[in-house]
Amino acid sequence: FLGAGRGFMATLTTHTYDHMHTVQIQDPQQSSIAKRHTTQQCGVWAIWGATASFIAIAFVISPPSLQHPFASPELLEAFRKPSEAAVLNFVAKVGTSLEQAVQQPYLAYSGRELEDHNIDVVAYIVSKSRVLTELQLSGNEIGDQGAMTIANALKGSRMLTTLDMGGNTIGDAGAIAIAEALKFNEGLTTLHLSNNNMGDQGAIAIAKALKGKLTLTYLRLNDNFIEDAGAVAIAEALEGNSVLKICWLDANDIGAEGERALEAVDHSGIDLRF
Repeated sequence: FLGAGRGFMATLTTHTYDHMHTVQIQDPQQSSIAKRHTTQQCGVWAIWGATASFIAIAFVISPPSLQHPFASPELLEAFRKPSEAAVLNFVAKVGTSLEQAVQQPYLAYSGRELEDHNIDVVAYIVSKSRVLTELQLSGNEIGDQGAMTIANALKGSRMLTTLDMGGNTIGDAGAIAIAEALKFNEGLTTLHLSNNNMGDQGAIAIAKALKGKLTLTYLRLNDNFIEDAGAVAIAEALEGNSVLKICWLDANDIGAEGERALEAVDHSGIDLRF
């Protein structure tokens, strides 16, 4: 829009410039050259303005997944480089430098006693890496805050296909954050959240994400605290999802109502356990 305004101002300048040269320049050839030069400048500004306007309109009407991933303060926080002390503490636990981690397509950080404050560094790696496809974080001490931090990085990731956060202490709040991130992420195919502290609210949030998530093929929610409400929500989501091939819900607290809902799901083409 600014460019279009500058094009308009250039048009006014052209008329003024023409008038000045009609009075001051006696040589017709020089006057013609001056006019042509100004008209060309006006044309360039007009084209630039139209292009800028088109881009602005496209951004406004485009879906969130196609807009810039750093739009929110939370995403900006995920992409901010951690302090030197945080990096040193993280490196002492995982044994690789930050620079090495950013270059790896597979990061195995399972059983490294990682806590929520360490996940700031992991999120930074996810945000900066252009090759990371698989991230293993199982068997650590990651809670809801760490899950939320990973979720923020997940929103902007286009490469990550596998995220394993099983065997931590993630509850409903962390699961809800990850479910929300699935709405923005377009590449994740495998999600492990087994053996955590998730209940019905987390399961319901993931079920809602499944209704629109057509890339996820492998989902493990076993060994949590999901009851009937969560199981029913998952069953309803599976009815309209033909992409998911593995869904494990065993070792939860699912009762008769939840079991009936899951039994009614078409099991052809899916490994459904409960």
